[in-house]
Amino acid sequence: MALVSIADHHRTQLAAYLRGVGFDVHEYDQLDIPGSFDALVVLTDDGQGDDIVARVRPWMKPSKHQRVVIVTSQPAALRDLVAVHGDRLSVLPAPAFGWELVDALRFPPADGPRGA
Repeated sequence: MALVSIADHHRTQLAAYLRGVGFDVHEYDQLDIPGSFDALVVLTDDGQGDDIVARVRPWMKPSKHQRVVIVTSQPAALRDLVAVHGDRLSVLPAPAFGWELVDALRFPPADGPRGA
């Protein structure tokens, strides 16, 4: 799986946690071609809501079957994408705990983004 976030102590700790529960984690500051991963976890830098949607929308192509988990302070911005791609897109409000990410990666997401 790819963990996309700014390189800081939080990403390092989260990557270690995810590895500890069995995920093969690759850390990135930015990921231009996410197609080679079964799962993506993205901790957004929280630009405008439209920016987040524009960044995530290409990852939701019908030919891809990746699990995508987005952690953002603006989960409502992704409500429409979750409505269409809820079988593989989870949106968690920031801050999120490691166990919440694990649940989102392993289990089908609930209806709608949490916190929206």
